[in-house]
Parts: sequence; structure tokens; C-alpha cells
Amino acid sequence: MGAVAITSIMMDMAYGVNYGASALICIGFLCAAIEISGIAKKIDAKFPSSALIFCGLLLLAWQLFYDYHAGVLRNSDAAVDMVGLPIPAVTLIFALAFIWMCLLHIARDGHAGFIRSLSMGMLSLVYLGITCSCMLALAAIPDIAGTTYTEGQWQDTRGHQLLLLLCAACKLGDVAAFFGGRAFGKKKLAPKVSPGKTWAGFYSAIFGAIAGTYLFYGIYWLMDLPLAFNGWWQPFVWGLICGPIGVLGDLVESCIKREADIKDSGNTIPGFGGFLDVFDAIIFCAPVAYVLALFLP
Repeated sequence: MGAVAITSIMMDMAYGVNYGASALICIGFLCAAIEISGIAKKIDAKFPSSALIFCGLLLLAWQLFYDYHAGVLRNSDAAVDMVGLPIPAVTLIFALAFIWMCLLHIARDGHAGFIRSLSMGMLSLVYLGITCSCMLALAAIPDIAGTTYTEGQWQDTRGHQLLLLLCAACKLGDVAAFFGGRAFGKKKLAPKVSPGKTWAGFYSAIFGAIAGTYLFYGIYWLMDLPLAFNGWWQPFVWGLICGPIGVLGDLVESCIKREADIKDSGNTIPGFGGFLDVFDAIIFCAPVAYVLALFLP
């Protein structure tokens, strides 16, 4: 999966498009939506999953047709000024999805379980929809203003670099937490939520996130790309923040599973569990990574 993701995003970087990243995020969203809908059934909070899928597909369409650089809709004969609209557009998509959920629940079950069902539905919209929207926006962030390019050098790759840095920080943080926790873990981090997690694993996750960020940052440097950051210390801050937030994302997903009294979110990935079990840290960390990208030019 790592090879597929890296190859897809690198192809985007080479051709100056976002199709590979958008397809990966869309597929991930759909897999996660299916799993969280199944979890909702186990806690008697079934919500209309079609609204969640509708939301994800509209977010993807917005990403594909909106030009973040120019602030207009792509391929528009009348260059309608859309500057400032990305946030209202996302808000509108979520509002439409929520209305869809309400209408379908009333038509299917009336008032029975309305609050429980819609609460789970809105949790799913925020947990998956907003975070995946931030990943789509992260992939579209342009290069740093004033960047000079050499002949033949890839352009507008900063967003793709940051997306891979997000994945590297979270996943290598996961790996470091696993081995660090097994080797040195004694004191439990959150025994009521996830008895297997320890403080040693938490600190190892931070170290792994920083190391993973520098690893991919070094690869970008060897590829002679216009780098995503201006200073050596910025990848350190990226890993230092993404590491703990990734652990928090893991704990949040564990809370959802414990509420449903299940061990894994699904069986999509043999040996690991479900999609959410593998990518929970990335999903939860995406909004923070997007904010970091704005403040670490």
C-alpha cells in the first residue's frame, strides 16, 4: 500500500496534477465510510451511509474542479471569481449531507433513534469528511512564493511533498511506537481506552515521526525538488507535532471500537484489521498538518 501511495503521488508531482492523490483519498474515504457505518450498526446508531458517501464524492469533485492557485473553477468559460469560497463550499456540502441524513432517517424510522443516529452520522461527517477535505486541500497547496526553478525541475510539488510527509510522520511514528512500546513500555498511556499503549511507545512515536519526516525530506533534497520548507528546523516541528497528534488519533479510533465492543474496525487488511486501524493517525492528523503547512512556509 505504501508503494502504491508513493508511486501515485510521485506521478502527480511529475505531471503537475492531483488525480492520484485525489483517487487515493477518495478510495480511503469510501473504505472508512463503510467501516464506520458497520460500527454504527453495532451500537444501534445506524445512519444513512449514502449521505456520508455523497459528502465524500462532492468533496472530491470540488478538489478536482477548483483551482486553488487562481481562485476560479477550472475550465470555466466565464472566469467566475471564487476566491474565499473553499470553506463556504465545504460547509455547504456538509449541510446538504446532514439534510440528506435527516430526511432519510425520518422516512425510514420516523423519530425512533433520531438523536442517536444523527449524532453518529455527524460524528462520521466530521471525523472522515473534514479530515479528508483537509488532505485534499493539503495536496493542492502551491509552492512557496518566490521559488525559482531550474530547467526541467518539477514545479508545484509542495502540496504533494507535504501529503507524503504527513503519511511518513504518522506511519513511521506508528512503527516506532510499536517497537518502542514492546521494548521499553511499562507505564500505561491510557489503560481505560487502549491497555497496550505505553508512555514509552508515545515518546517513540514522536521520535519516529521526526525521523520519518527527515527521511522523506532528505529524499526530496536528493531529487533536487523545490523543498516544502525553508529551514532545517521546520521538518523537526512537523514531526514533533504530527507524532503526538497521530497517537491521539489512534486513541480516538480505539474509543470508537471500545464503544462498539470490537477489536478491529474491519477485516479489509489481513493481519492488521480494518482501514481505520491502519490509517486512523493520518486521518486525525490531517487538519493539524494543513495548519502547519500554512505557518511553516
